[in-house]
Amino acid sequence: MRILPVLLATDLTASFGMVRPAPSSAQEISGCSARLTARDPRSQINVRTGAGTGYPAPSYGPVGDQVQIMRGSVDGFVISTDHNGARWFKVRFPKSRVVGWVRCDLIGNFTC
Repeated sequence: MRILPVLLATDLTASFGMVRPAPSSAQEISGCSARLTARDPRSQINVRTGAGTGYPAPSYGPVGDQVQIMRGSVDGFVISTDHNGARWFKVRFPKSRVVGWVRCDLIGNFTC
């Protein structure tokens, strides 16, 4: 198992340029996990039903929660770009099995 640096999320998503949304049928786990991150360790990270702040956020995860990155067509991950240019990962929480979208800058500490 290889541990990737925290900055990977920024470096990884910055290299994509224009990213197309992955098919909605992609529900497999990629084999990579990560942790929710934020400047404030007491933050609650919204987990949205779609890739963008216009989508409902019926769930949240606290900073430090582990997520599994969903397998897709963009470098092996389900990644989408919203109308503001923000990139989003589709993730699954291993304990609750909640699946949703989290902005890429709020995910770090990748392990693949």
